[in-house]
Amino acid sequence: MKAFPDLLPQHAFPGKPVPPLATGGSPAPVLALGYAPRPVLTALGAHVCQGRFLLDRHITPTTDGAMTPDHDDERQLGRRIGQFARAPPRPHPAAA
Repeated sequence: MKAFPDLLPQHAFPGKPVPPLATGGSPAPVLALGYAPRPVLTALGAHVCQGRFLLDRHITPTTDGAMTPDHDDERQLGRRIGQFARAPPRPHPAAA
């Protein structure tokens, strides 16, 4: 996770909405959405939207290799993506 942002310029996402998404085998690392990517994305100028954490047991691989979340998680993920898509860019002070 950390290697990718290191390749980006300092203000790669000036005011752009970014939803942190993660999967895990148990609910234990759910707080990682708040304390791990948020400061990094904020430092890159992003407006960090509410994220979504999915348990891997709620994700089913299909025969073509795609991953499909169960119905409830898919609905909630769709709602988060809708919020993300409607979020307007915000000016970032460092990018001005």
